[in-house]
Amino acid sequence: MGVLRAKRRWEAPGGQVVARDELTVRVQAIPEGRLLDYEITLHAPTNAPLTLGDTKEGSMAVRVPLWMTLTHKFKGKQVVSGGRLIDSEGREGGDVWGKRAAWADYSAEKDGKRYGISIFDHPQNPRHPTWWHARDYGLFAANPFGRHDFENLKDQPNIGDMTVPAGGKVTFRYRLYIHEGDTSRSTIVQRYQAYSAGK
Repeated sequence: MGVLRAKRRWEAPGGQVVARDELTVRVQAIPEGRLLDYEITLHAPTNAPLTLGDTKEGSMAVRVPLWMTLTHKFKGKQVVSGGRLIDSEGREGGDVWGKRAAWADYSAEKDGKRYGISIFDHPQNPRHPTWWHARDYGLFAANPFGRHDFENLKDQPNIGDMTVPAGGKVTFRYRLYIHEGDTSRSTIVQRYQAYSAGK
C-alpha cells in the first residue's frame, strides 16, 4: 500500500488563510484493480467560521474517458458510447443525477474487456448518502453541497451551505474502486460493505 500525506493552507487572493487541511491518500492493489482512499479534514480558522457554499460543481470528482461515457459529442454530433452508470439505489443513466446514494459506478467495455470506476461515500461523511453530480458525458462527482440544484430549490440558493464553526473541523472520506472484469452490482456492494466496515 502506498500512502501520501499533506498539510496545506487555503489562502484568499490577499494571502489571508481561510482554512487549513490535512490530506491522506492511500492506494492499494487488489486482484481486479486498485483502491484509492481519499480523506481530507478541513480546519476553520480560530477567529472565524468557514462556510462551504452550496454549489453543484464539486466535490469528489473524476472525469471518465470518452469510451466509458453513455454519450459524447464528436464533430458536433451526439454519439452513443455504450457506457453504464448505476447507483446503490438501482437507478441508471440520467436518473442518477441529483439523487442521493451511497455509491455510484461508471463502466464500459474496451477491446473486449469491461472496466469501471466506483466512488464510495463513507457512511460517516456529513450528509451521507451524498448527492451525485453524474452526467452521461463522463462528469462523475459525489457532492454533499449542491442541494438547491439537485432538489430544484431555486428559491433557496444557500440551503446546501455547510458552516464549520471557528476553530472547528470537518472530515470527508471517499474510496475510488477502479476495477476490471466483473462489474456486477453484487461485486460493488461487497466492496462498499468492506469499505464501510473499515477494510
